[in-house]
Amino acid sequence: MSGTLSEMGFGGGSRVTSLPCGFSAASGILSLGPAITTLSGATLAGTSNLKTLLNVTGSRVRLNALKFQAADATARNVRVVITIDGVVVFDNTAACADTNHRAAVGVVKSDTNSSLLFQPVDALNSVKIEFGCSLAETDKLSFSYNYEVR
Repeated sequence: MSGTLSEMGFGGGSRVTSLPCGFSAASGILSLGPAITTLSGATLAGTSNLKTLLNVTGSRVRLNALKFQAADATARNVRVVITIDGVVVFDNTAACADTNHRAAVGVVKSDTNSSLLFQPVDALNSVKIEFGCSLAETDKLSFSYNYEVR
């Protein structure tokens, strides 16, 4: 039997190859912890028209949380694609007609003060986050994320 956790498949040289989940939604997330929040800017109609939200490289990168929220209740589809070390690990589209928060990475803890708990996703070299929207609009989506470079 191997002696290190890395040799047994726990950490070390392993990398994420799939995030087999959808979005979790909550009507109000009051706490996200330390996060970078940015608006979408101008989007082109069509979820295949992807914009890069984050593209970071380093010797080790950890994505802790990613969520988005629409500014109004206009019906739209929002697609989020997460690529880790060159492999698409998350590609999901959410139908939105509300201002709920939708988390792609993180766990929504719902109680009287809903919060988004970190769900560390490790990469060996790179993390890229892209999104697309079914509508041509400007600054109607707000994204919040947290990551680390080691």
